[in-house]
Order: sequence, then structure tokens, then C-alpha cells
Amino acid sequence: MIKIDDYVYAFLHNLDYTQDGYLARWSSLPKRVVDQLDGRWSPTLAAEAPIHVLESDPIPVEQKDAWRLKEGRWYEIQLGAQGLFVGAFFLGDEVDEREPQTVRITSLNLLDGRTKIGKNIRKAISLPPEDASVGQIQLACNKNTYNNLNLAHYYVGQGDASAVCDTNWTPLCYFDIGAGSFRNGFTKPRNLKFCWTKRPAIILSHWDTDHYWGAYFDIKAHKQTWIVPRQAIGPYDLRMVNKILSAGGTLLVWGNHPSHIDVSFGRIIRCTGTNMNDSGLALIVNFNMSTHALLPGDAKFRFIPGVLNKEFHHLMAPHHGALLNTTRVPVPIGQVKSCVYSFGINNSHYHPSIVSVNALMQSEWWTRINTAGGTVGVRLNSNSSSFRKCYKQFCLQEPKQLFTL
Repeated sequence: MIKIDDYVYAFLHNLDYTQDGYLARWSSLPKRVVDQLDGRWSPTLAAEAPIHVLESDPIPVEQKDAWRLKEGRWYEIQLGAQGLFVGAFFLGDEVDEREPQTVRITSLNLLDGRTKIGKNIRKAISLPPEDASVGQIQLACNKNTYNNLNLAHYYVGQGDASAVCDTNWTPLCYFDIGAGSFRNGFTKPRNLKFCWTKRPAIILSHWDTDHYWGAYFDIKAHKQTWIVPRQAIGPYDLRMVNKILSAGGTLLVWGNHPSHIDVSFGRIIRCTGTNMNDSGLALIVNFNMSTHALLPGDAKFRFIPGVLNKEFHHLMAPHHGALLNTTRVPVPIGQVKSCVYSFGINNSHYHPSIVSVNALMQSEWWTRINTAGGTVGVRLNSNSSSFRKCYKQFCLQEPKQLFTL
């Protein structure tokens, strides 16, 4: 349990604008732990140290600016009896996501990255220093056969999880494997399971729990090959890294280059923004030479090179349908013009925004699909697909909503 008057160092993962103010999420380590860091990368630190996740009540714009809040920064926080309410979740082997401890932030100061503590904490809590090669990433993505492929979007609550599948809907490569977490943990379906029959690689769009939480407690997921963007990470991200490495999984870190990598089922693109959402990976799925789908993760379209000038038959709404601040969206083509939204019912972020839904509809993305209605399956008209239960375990999710492009 976190104590009143405790000092913690906390990494700001999310700063999401809502109609009520900004919602912030940090993950924190006790000051006594950080003071002992020696500047070396330490993946086991997150496995051994007590981690708390702090989720704020709505923060007014003036307070956000006064605290100089920005994703990817570290802060020194004092917890006390006065100040901003936050819910504190202890991150152990299991997380009670419905009963957070209530504490208050009495003081908050930006940690100067030029100080010894600032340098030590960024070195200790980071991704492995080596970048993967293009060949390693292509090999991981191309190990399965992609003759006639389908695309599935799973209902995971307030999060994203999609997969390139064969015609029996067996996943061949995942793009995100998230789920509702912490404040939105109640949206995560019970007994959520993913299929590992064909040892699919996992492409992570960016380091945020709602894009990998579905795999957090799944040892089979930890044993797979993960393709992840190089970004600043916090304590609970490092714990996920440690889970993968400890289980014998492979972590392929995509650095700042190249701008894209072509694989057998499409193209993975490095996004060009500066915040967590806009600096990760996006995916174009090629059903054939003329039929394409775009999976942007949480990235804004303008930070995904080339997509605003390309035509797509299918789209996943960015950032769970969060507020779009532009009318420039990818061009829809075909009869269906399907756009899928992945969000948890009654989530704390008010996703999807009606403004965004209307903007995409006005751009002729006419067919709106919600994953809350059940697994969404997307296929070509020429694909004679059928659902066949996995021969190793009954973990596949049969499409409840099927669309033919």
C-alpha cells in the first residue's frame, strides 16, 4: 500500500483530453528505490520493485500547464492529505482494477533529465539498447504463409487487438494485443484468451497498456516474438519487457529508422510524431494488390507517412475514436467503406467522440462497426473462409460481425 507523505518518482504515460479536463496516468517507483540506481539498464528492477499506477481525476488546463505535464517525462511527486485525487493501483502478480487506493498529489515537480537521478532513471528504465535489423523484423512477420488472408478485430474492452489471419481465422500475426486496464479494467471481457497455435508475432503500435494488457498475464504471449517501437517507457512497461525476456520471448526493437518495412501481408510504418501515440508503428494490410486496410493504432493520420494520399477499403478508427482535430482522413474506396471502432462501453475517456464519428462518416467511411458487438471479421469476396476451432485449445474468437470487401 502506498503511504501518505510518500515521495515517488513517476513516469507520465498518458495525458488524454476529455470534456472534463485532462486524465493523467503515471507509473511510479518509491524514491528509495530510484536513489539506489547506478545508471545501468536494469530489466529486473521492475520485477522486484513495488510499482504503483496513479490515475488522476480530471486536471484543469491551467494546472496541467503549471505542472508542465507532458507524456514521456518523469516527475517527483509527494503524496499527502491535500491536493488532486488519484487512484493508486498496486501492480503485483495480479491487479485489483476495481478497488484502487485513493490518495492525493500534494506536490509535483518535473525531474530534470540532466541531473544524476534524471540520467540514472532513464538509463535503468528503458528498452534494450540494440535495435533490430530489417531482416529480423521481416523474418518474424513472414514465418507464416499468407496466401489468402483475413483480418480480425477482437473485443477487448477499452483497448485494441487485431490479427492478420488465415481463412480459418487462425491468427498469423497480431497488431496490438491490448485490453481495458486500471480505471477501465471493468471493460475487459472475462476469460479473454488469444490463440498461439501458429506462434504469431506481435506488432505493438506503441507502449500503452491498452495495447498490450491482453498479454500481460499470458505466459504464452510472453514467449512470442514482439516487434516494438523504441520509445521512452515507464516502470510497468519495463515489467512487461522483463516478462517477455524471462519467458524466453524475443523483443525486436524498431529504432528511428527505417521509415517503413514491407512484409508479406503489407507494410509496417514508423510514425513521425513526438508523443507516445504518434511516434509508434502503424500497419497497412494488403488483401491483394488493390485492396488495403489501415490500422493506425492511436496515431493521427498526418503522422503516418503516405496514408493520406492512398485509398483504403477498410479502416480502424485511430485512438478508439478519440477527438479528431482535422478533416483530412484517408480516402475510402469500394462498396463497404468499413470503419471499425474498438472501445470499452462506459469508458472514462468518453470514446468514441461523436465529432470524430461524424467526421469519418462525412468523409464517406459509411459503415461503422463496433467491436463491442463481437469479433469483427474482414475478408475478400474471393476468400471461402470458415471458422474452425483451434486443434490445440479452444481460444479462437469466431467472427460475430463479418464483412466482405
